[in-house]
Amino acid sequence: MSDAAKNLIELVRSGDAQKVSDGLSSGCKAGETDKWGNSALMYASAIGDVDICQLLLDAGADMHHENQWGMDARAWSRWTEHQSDIIALLR
Repeated sequence: MSDAAKNLIELVRSGDAQKVSDGLSSGCKAGETDKWGNSALMYASAIGDVDICQLLLDAGADMHHENQWGMDARAWSRWTEHQSDIIALLR
């Protein structure tokens, strides 16, 4: 995993939308993935953060990207109580 991907994923996992926005502004690419192909959008979906999901989508994240197990961001949203909000965003 590249340092940029690691940094963006860590920012997403922090749940701080401003930090994610700052990271994207400073050059982190929304489509970066970890070594398993999990994207920052997947992590944002898993924590149920609609604002961060929207930031990533606006920055070009691919909502249809699948990891090595064939899961996408919609599938990752099943682990949050905000699943319906995430699913609505990822249509």
